[in-house]
Parts: sequence; C-alpha cells; structure tokens
Amino acid sequence: MKLLYIHGLSSSGASSTAKNLRILLPEASVIAPDLPINPREALALLSGIGKNESLGIIIGTSMGGMFAQKIVLPHIS
Repeated sequence: MKLLYIHGLSSSGASSTAKNLRILLPEASVIAPDLPINPREALALLSGIGKNESLGIIIGTSMGGMFAQKIVLPHIS
C-alpha cells in the first residue's frame, strides 16, 4: 500500500510525523515530498504524484490537509 503524507507550512517530508508513519506502518510505502512554497507549484507536484502513483491513503496535516482535499486524482472505476 502506498501512503501520501502532505506536511503543513514550515515543515518538510522529513518531519517526525512522516518518520512515525514509516515506523507505525512498516508495510506501507510512505511518500512524503518536500512541498514548494508556491501553492500552485505544490498542488501541481501533489497532483502529479496522485496521477502517477497508486495511492491507498492520503494524509495531510494543517495546510497539507487543505492540499489533500484539492489533489486531482485519476478516475477510479
């Protein structure tokens, strides 16, 4: 299972939350990118990941939660 973790403002993909997800869910492949400061660039990066990866779970904290709601994912049938 692939899990996308989206960090909040002033954080990173190497945050303690991302590390703890990897420890607590060793069977999951945790994708935790460092987001660009520009919101449009961040959304484009995340949408690209959503289109290219078969994600099982998306988790976002703080502003990452807002991005999680806006990611464009391919249609699932």
